[in-house]
Amino acid sequence: MIQQAVGGVTQLVSVVSASILLVIVLWIGPFFETLPKCVLASIIVVALKGMLLQCTLLPRYWRLSRWDAIVWIVTFSVTCFVQISYGLAAGVGVSLLSIFVQGYKPYTCLLGIVPNTDLYLDIKRYKGTTSPVFEVMHKCDEVEKKEKKFLIFPTVHDAVLYTQVNVLSKDK
Repeated sequence: MIQQAVGGVTQLVSVVSASILLVIVLWIGPFFETLPKCVLASIIVVALKGMLLQCTLLPRYWRLSRWDAIVWIVTFSVTCFVQISYGLAAGVGVSLLSIFVQGYKPYTCLLGIVPNTDLYLDIKRYKGTTSPVFEVMHKCDEVEKKEKKFLIFPTVHDAVLYTQVNVLSKDK
């Protein structure tokens, strides 16, 4: 994190940074053995301040993607209150569960036109769009790895008819 903060981007900078860290751990580290654990804990908390401040970004994560926010909350909570290895395992497990659950629910949205352009965007995600022009059903079966289909229907009635004819008839 310090290397990124000062603008280091090359591998040579990484070697120098790792060498300095090695010197500190090997030769200066024994001086820290006499310090009380509360002082060492405060040093660690100050060093991890940037990561702990990511908690303030949680509302933004929740607005962008609730599943990603849930994965973040579970991983952070288990890591802080249980153990790091269990936190990583819980994060991977919840992430796989979210991918599995999202694969069964197709993404649907209402599209509105962006003024003075030919772009149609989701009304809930993009505030600059006008009233809905098309109702769009975005069908994507991620779990079964089928091709993606983008279907545009002028009315809800057409979307229901398409679903009855094409989707429900294949299930029988």
